[in-house]
Amino acid sequence: MTPQPLLAYIRAMTNPPSLSPAARSFQRRKHLGWGIALVALALLVVLADGPIALGALAGLLGVVLLAVGVIGEQKANAYNRRDWALAESLAGQFEQLLSHDGGTAYGGAQGEYRVQNARLVEIERHFDSQTAGAITGVLHHQLRMFGSTVSGSVGVGTAVGNRSAVGASVSSGSFSGLINGLSNVELGLSSTTRNDLMGDALFSVFEAPDANGRLDTHRVVSMSQPGAAGWINDVVQQTAQRFDGQRTHSGATVLGFGPRIVSHFVPKDISYVTDQLRAQQNRDRSERELIRIRGTAVGRNAMIATCLSVGGRPELRLMPIQFPAVYGEAVARGIARADTALNGVVANELR
Repeated sequence: MTPQPLLAYIRAMTNPPSLSPAARSFQRRKHLGWGIALVALALLVVLADGPIALGALAGLLGVVLLAVGVIGEQKANAYNRRDWALAESLAGQFEQLLSHDGGTAYGGAQGEYRVQNARLVEIERHFDSQTAGAITGVLHHQLRMFGSTVSGSVGVGTAVGNRSAVGASVSSGSFSGLINGLSNVELGLSSTTRNDLMGDALFSVFEAPDANGRLDTHRVVSMSQPGAAGWINDVVQQTAQRFDGQRTHSGATVLGFGPRIVSHFVPKDISYVTDQLRAQQNRDRSERELIRIRGTAVGRNAMIATCLSVGGRPELRLMPIQFPAVYGEAVARGIARADTALNGVVANELR
């Protein structure tokens, strides 16, 4: 990296954005507010020649609370600065990782299972299934109500001859009722299962000569493309949670790069490989091309295939088995670079 972009990178890290939720958890705003208020009260008491004991007590409590609040602000800003530096560093490493071909995740590993000069014996494809359903039904409901009433009246009347009459009456009553009915709710079950026709997984058996020249069988399986994408996404999600997820700038950065990382490394040849092997199966055994396979052993003469080549042609990618290592190196470089920048080593080298 040239000096100018690196200087811009360091300046960006020294000016982080607003505090992340994790950084705000260090703040003690109530302590800070009460501390300021109590210190102000102590000053007012002193200026007004008030009770010395009251002023001293308010001042002491205010200073303590103010110190707690200030220390909390310092911790929050220090944490946010480290978090932002890590987020910036991780973003740079992820961009660098995505700028290269994803083939590094399909590279060979120590102890890799390899099969040479194999011929297809059997192949099956299994499609991922998705089930969608709805629930419908009826709910019986019952509503009961009751109550009572009391009323009274008084009347005064005057007739001819200065005669008057007074009348009064009181009445009471009660009522009750019951309502029954039916309401529609979604309770009954109906479902539809559909196969993902682009989400086929591979199961196959090959026959190849062993070290003594005798033919032996080898079972080869591969995940579907959605299954491999889910596995890659799980690795990214675990990293994000290690950085506290959306509560931190670094965790949010990892989550933000997640879809791009999955799209970059997900195998895109699985369906094509199954089509190629199905075509091989339809040929006479003597006409089937030799196949080269490598992958990870999962049992005796069984493997999860990483790559497969038909007839000496370029390898087709089935499973990025080295993705955790490649991705982990990028994360480790991001952490190391952030630590170096925060310690001032990079800035000193540029002076």
